[in-house]
Amino acid sequence: MSSSSFRVATPDEVARLETARRSLARSAAWARGLAFYVPGGIGVVVSASTLANYPGDLPVRILVGVLQLGALGCVFTLPILLSGTGRTLAIHRKLTRDAEAGFGIAREVGEVSWGKRQRGYVARVRGERLVSPFFTELVLPAFWDHFERLAPGAYVFELLPESRVVLTAEPVERAHLGPDGALDSGETSGRLALRVAFGNSEEDAQVNREGRASVSQRRRLLLGHWWAFVAPPALAVGLYVGASEGRSASTGGAALGAMVALAVIAFLVVVVARVLWDVLEGRVDTVVGSVLIRHGKTDATGTIGTTRFTLSLAKARALQRGRSYRVFVFRHSRAVAGAEPTLDRRER
Repeated sequence: MSSSSFRVATPDEVARLETARRSLARSAAWARGLAFYVPGGIGVVVSASTLANYPGDLPVRILVGVLQLGALGCVFTLPILLSGTGRTLAIHRKLTRDAEAGFGIAREVGEVSWGKRQRGYVARVRGERLVSPFFTELVLPAFWDHFERLAPGAYVFELLPESRVVLTAEPVERAHLGPDGALDSGETSGRLALRVAFGNSEEDAQVNREGRASVSQRRRLLLGHWWAFVAPPALAVGLYVGASEGRSASTGGAALGAMVALAVIAFLVVVVARVLWDVLEGRVDTVVGSVLIRHGKTDATGTIGTTRFTLSLAKARALQRGRSYRVFVFRHSRAVAGAEPTLDRRER
């Protein structure tokens, strides 16, 4: 692990790190309880019951008890340890070692880019993912690997060498990192991150700038609304079956349910018509500005000025608050085909 310099944390930085360490300790305690103590307690009860009541010789009962403990580990322990909650155990242990070493801080060059698996912006140094409570909108330590407060691009990070907790990030202008970890002055990282998040290519972006949607974008629009094509026939069949079985026992509740189902069918038919219109026409509108995002349960609604559009929750996380974007929106369904950052001081 190389670093260009090394210094000791200031008293203010130590105070911030100790606050983060206490939050991390609470999260790690929860992780230990869910991963070890809860399944351990269940395992003791189950094993005792097996040894006392399971038919067969003692070796058979011991074998069954061990298999039960293994099953509990697969159901409880393994999923937690492999999740962000479980990773807090390792981060807390390493941060404690950093504290014991006096919170020495290294400087290393890395990059913030879009993480497909995390569905958010992440920071890396030579492929190693970093963490920090200071650059994320999410409070829980399980999500400290999200860096949505930083624009995509290359940075000089000040970080703890053991836990890889980042304290400061200084942008490296007009550059991003190539595959070998070296600085590269090619395509801007912000543009690249949005293309990865939206699944687009340079060809898709060029077509969008001309006011059209690419074939792949139209195909994704169609596949992304499969539910709107499937639901109306299913609801119609349900209404027909219900009406056939309840002709002689019609009630006010049944009539109300039928009216609601018909309203849902009508709504979905409109959605399908708009999607098909966009797929066949293949035109997109361009809106420019800062995006206001409202997150729903299954998708998000974005607004630029008076223009509203919809996009998935993962893609919504790619549009950072306070930054200006050029967003390409299908004309009729108002779904987002793609987006790219407008010129700002990092891209001039």
